[in-house]
Amino acid sequence: MLKFIFGRASSGKTTTIINRICDEVNKQKQVILLVPEQFTFESEKTLLKYLGYSVSDLVEVLSFSRLVDRIGRDIGGIAGKRLDDSGRFIIMGRAINSIKSQLNVLTSHTDSPEFIKMMATTVAELKQAAVNPDLLLNAAGSLPSSALRAKISDVALIMAAYDSCLGRTFIDPADSLTVLYKRLADYPFFKGKSVYIDSFKGFTAQQLLLLDRIIQQADNVTVSLCTDGDIYLDDNLGLFANVNSTAKTLENLAKKHDTGVDTPVVLNKSYFNSRALCILEENLFNPKAKTDELASEDITVCRAENIYKEADFVARTIHKLVREEGYRYRDIVVIARDAESYQGILDTAFEHHNIPLYMDKRRSAEHLPLMVFAVSALNAASRFETDDILKYLKTQLTDINEEEINLLENYCFIWSINRKQWLEPFKFNPDGFESRGDDNSELLQVIEDIRQRAVNPLVRLKKCFAGGKVEDMARGVYELLLECRVPEHLQDYTNALRQQGQNEYADLQGQSWEALINLLDGLCACLQGEYLSDNDFIKYFENALFALTLGTISQNLDQVTFGSADRVRPSRPKVTFIIGANQGVFPKVSENTGLFSIRERQRLIELGLPISDRYIQEAIDENFLLYTAVCSPSEKLFVSYYLADLNGEIKEPSILIDKLLSIFPKGIKVIEETGADICLEKIEARRPAFELLAANWNRQDGKFAALYKYFREQEEYRDRLEAIENFQNRDRKLDPQTAKRLYGTSLYISPSRVDMFYRCSFSYFCRYGLKARVIRPAEIDVMLRGTIVHYVLENIIRIYGKRLADLSAAERNDCIDRLIEDYLNEFLGGREYKSRKFLFLLEKISVMLKSLVANIADEFKVSLFEPVACELEIDYNSLVKPVKISLPGGAQIAVGGVVDRVDMWQDGVNKYVRVIDYKTGSRRFYLADVLYGLNLQMLLYLFTIAENGQGVFSNARPAGILYMPSKRVIPDEDSADEVNLKMNGLLIADEHVLKAMETSAQCKYIPVKYDKSGDLIRRNSSLIETENLQIIKEYIFDLIKRMGTEIYSGKIDINPLDGRDLPACKYCDYRPCCKREQNEINGKVPQLNNQNVINILTKGEHNGI
Repeated sequence: MLKFIFGRASSGKTTTIINRICDEVNKQKQVILLVPEQFTFESEKTLLKYLGYSVSDLVEVLSFSRLVDRIGRDIGGIAGKRLDDSGRFIIMGRAINSIKSQLNVLTSHTDSPEFIKMMATTVAELKQAAVNPDLLLNAAGSLPSSALRAKISDVALIMAAYDSCLGRTFIDPADSLTVLYKRLADYPFFKGKSVYIDSFKGFTAQQLLLLDRIIQQADNVTVSLCTDGDIYLDDNLGLFANVNSTAKTLENLAKKHDTGVDTPVVLNKSYFNSRALCILEENLFNPKAKTDELASEDITVCRAENIYKEADFVARTIHKLVREEGYRYRDIVVIARDAESYQGILDTAFEHHNIPLYMDKRRSAEHLPLMVFAVSALNAASRFETDDILKYLKTQLTDINEEEINLLENYCFIWSINRKQWLEPFKFNPDGFESRGDDNSELLQVIEDIRQRAVNPLVRLKKCFAGGKVEDMARGVYELLLECRVPEHLQDYTNALRQQGQNEYADLQGQSWEALINLLDGLCACLQGEYLSDNDFIKYFENALFALTLGTISQNLDQVTFGSADRVRPSRPKVTFIIGANQGVFPKVSENTGLFSIRERQRLIELGLPISDRYIQEAIDENFLLYTAVCSPSEKLFVSYYLADLNGEIKEPSILIDKLLSIFPKGIKVIEETGADICLEKIEARRPAFELLAANWNRQDGKFAALYKYFREQEEYRDRLEAIENFQNRDRKLDPQTAKRLYGTSLYISPSRVDMFYRCSFSYFCRYGLKARVIRPAEIDVMLRGTIVHYVLENIIRIYGKRLADLSAAERNDCIDRLIEDYLNEFLGGREYKSRKFLFLLEKISVMLKSLVANIADEFKVSLFEPVACELEIDYNSLVKPVKISLPGGAQIAVGGVVDRVDMWQDGVNKYVRVIDYKTGSRRFYLADVLYGLNLQMLLYLFTIAENGQGVFSNARPAGILYMPSKRVIPDEDSADEVNLKMNGLLIADEHVLKAMETSAQCKYIPVKYDKSGDLIRRNSSLIETENLQIIKEYIFDLIKRMGTEIYSGKIDINPLDGRDLPACKYCDYRPCCKREQNEINGKVPQLNNQNVINILTKGEHNGI
């Protein structure tokens, strides 16, 4: 006998089923309750509550998949290994690979996981509709030659190949119901039993086949369906159209077997604890909907600016419901049409409000650490790409710790390590090109040991690829897991997650080990006897992993449940939040995402294939999903939508919002979550309150002051408050004792450090206090170009001196080429593994150097000054000792460094010295920069040589400083030579000395001009009177003293100062640390001529600078 229980939502259908089961069990009747897979746990729990354990053996709660297993244990004959999704993907990939040369239109990306997934989905749908390859070929044969005919033929070919690969060894779950249907023909499993079927809204063709057997064999079959009971109503597009169609199909099955159909029981009473929800259920999809003028607090609509504010509203409201109205978290469910779109948003909002959340969804396994380890290890062993190796190590499932991985990664970044370089010992300087001549052999050996520990297991895995046998490759992966002690590391990671309260994610780690082993077993079973290349094996592995999902169970008895509308099955919650109620989102607009288009599916139906008109059915099902979600709570309903999506695209509200507002024109509450909302009354938890305080840090009103006081008293928030205060305060300072511990009791600095300190004391602190430095790749950049230029010039001038002017161009160029090659071999590791770009840039440097050296040689011909030192060290062991200055408190500061070139000339009475600096850029010297502590390197070197020089440098008088740029800027043809060759800097306005610097009146090389009478033009920014040099020297030494004093006082201000030609922040390595906004205006050195600067210094006005 077939019996129906009809009723709308919340009319008591399940309760009626349970009561009838209890009655039958009390009569010792064998009962089966058939429910969807998601309902099995709740149904078992409910039955145990009603019946207890004593008679529970009389009742079985089964889903269709469990039914296959249950009967299979009794009768056998359902032979074969049942495939999971990964196994289906492996078999499908194997099937496609076996016939892909025979395909006509489905030829693109046939080995991609997306194509395999689409074909597996298509085949599963066809099998559920009881469509086999022969039916497809018959349908194709009735069509004229066309793309659709070719596509159907391809699908039939793939489906047949898939079935062939399954053979007798495997069972596709999509076939199991068909197999069971056939076996039940000889085995009356349901005879003498009562079968109850609850919570389904429809059945597939395969499920209907099995129901045909159940109706034929069972004593009674009772089916509950959510419908108003009028199943013969002529409405094919109504809310219950699909359900009514299901009822009629079941009725026809009963009539076919002449088992009888009892008069349906129609439940008309609604069991809501809210009058408003009862009215809503009656009118939501009622064409003759009535309006209700009464006010109700049970239904709320939220209009949110974006998805983040929507999630915050949900979390905040739930927290308030629990705090103020006594609800438990388990009383509340959150439903989205697509829960995936809220991943990382809703759960974050819940975490901020300390709300326990269970997300009812299966999670992809491919991003779990163990799976990342396996995939990246396979790829690394196949091709030894750096990204793969580092990815495999960064899972932290090996014995190589994080610090060692960082060392290895830095080395790879610096030297662009890849492929075969991993299989050879590392031999380059771990610091790259930045530490020329430093002995880093110990660090290099440490990194080499790490390389061996990382690579050797991969080399052993690669050997397993050699024979091409699938079993050997799978065994190689397993042996790699054991060699790297992955199980132990995975367990440590799982334990750490549990300690952090991340129990669900911890469960996934535990499942991942078993899942990976099963996947490897599945590969061996599904590809038994196959011989594959390593790339093909990896593709099969990745395709199988693409299909692998893992689920978790609720970790807490009291937590909010969140899931997608088509998956979540709330157990009669008191409160429901429906989120994302936007047009086209919920209800969802049917998309053409399958293999066949809407028009093609319609044509298949016309050809007699028993597939569903999915697009019409889906539209009806979408309304039904919305209906069941809206009707799920017993007390309160919250519906929210957002005005713009994550891309900023404007979004309209769903039809649900219109219906709510039309049914309750005055009776529901509408909340706006838009704009810069800083309402303290909406704060429900400490973390959001603290974030609000931080976002409004500069507000001084009473409420925010009270909030600040509250968090100042909370120990866990004190450090965070201090961090914000420090960030807001640009005038930062270290404790003097901390500064002394960082820098010691004496400072030994270079002039470039002085420049850095006065340009920005915070960047100086980062570089020389914290010793934080940027790791730079070993490639030719501005710094390396400058180093190579300095090396070549130092050595070629040291070898030849002024004799350089006597060399031919060929001799000079040969020497330059030799020096570049020497530098390349000694410091850059030779030409091995150097990229084309590297060698091309090196050749450009060579060309530039040949031009520059020719310029220097020509300048030597017209100068009486001779080079006496290249790369002169100013040091305690040098002929030139550092400047040493005493600081308050007993500390000292000394300034040393290396001078690019020192030239000297003696007129018979006096000895004059000038300092030359090679610049690979085009920097100009401005005396105004020196006033502010910038660009004083050359002057400091000059004064140090004049004051502390010994031997050849003793009693030398300063003649000036010159920048010799190597970068050529040619604005026009007329001035090309002048711009090309002229140096810039600051020289003493002594015509006698200037004539010695360049004997030619043309002054092609030094920044000096003479008038028509041959007299020196003194109004020149590059000239200064000799007596004023002493004033500048004293000021520079005072700047150094002031710097040392401020360093020890703890100054680390973020107040960058732009020089005349170099913005402070443009090339700063520490911009990410100071967080200075790009639109903030830096201080800037004013435009002052030399006389202005001297006037400021002589009048003592510099004290305020």
